[in-house]
Amino acid sequence: MAILLTTLEGRGLDIYNNMHFAPAQGEVGQPNFVAAESNVNYETVIRNFDEYCNKRDPVMALRAQFWAYHRPEGQGLDEFVNDLRTMSANCKFTEVDSTIRDKLFFSITDPVMKMKVMGDDGNATLETVIHRMRNFESARRELAMVGVSSMSQMSQSKPRVVHSLGKESVSKHMSGSQQNSHSYSPDDSTRRCSHCGTSHIPSQSPAFNNIPHGVTAAKVGITLPTRVQSQSEK
Repeated sequence: MAILLTTLEGRGLDIYNNMHFAPAQGEVGQPNFVAAESNVNYETVIRNFDEYCNKRDPVMALRAQFWAYHRPEGQGLDEFVNDLRTMSANCKFTEVDSTIRDKLFFSITDPVMKMKVMGDDGNATLETVIHRMRNFESARRELAMVGVSSMSQMSQSKPRVVHSLGKESVSKHMSGSQQNSHSYSPDDSTRRCSHCGTSHIPSQSPAFNNIPHGVTAAKVGITLPTRVQSQSEK
């Protein structure tokens, strides 16, 4: 007790000096006699300090801290669950397991993972939620090893790959067919066009500039480059 009083100072001594110690009750020697509380009894003084410090029940503040707690980046699932169990011990929740389950579900930011964890039943137990989260996170780590950052990215990338391959295949097919059907050499790179009436390199017709079919270049005042004029025009 002397060590406690020596250690206390300032606010602690003020609390000690204003403590109420119950007086003796009953008469000495009677069965209902209760001795008076002593201000130098260590157990009595500590009990009074506990009563003073715990006059307020901070359950609302503790619950607010529980719900506001965010899982640190890189923290394992089991460690996160252990933190939630420790924090919920003083929150006086009526249903601890269901509260921790809801907290785990609310902490999920990936919509794909949230859908997987919810499942078909929509009311999984805490152990089931932990099991599903552990499996999903393990699969995500394995996908990261092969260069896929998320399952949503993998699902979204499939249509683009097929679409891209489709375009490439069509492009290759068209280029191959064009090469087979139109093989031009430097000597015969020009030919007579049925639209403009001139000879030019394929795809260089004035008709491509919205000139109506049947209207020649001369009629609209277009002078073709020398390199695309035929020998007859020269």
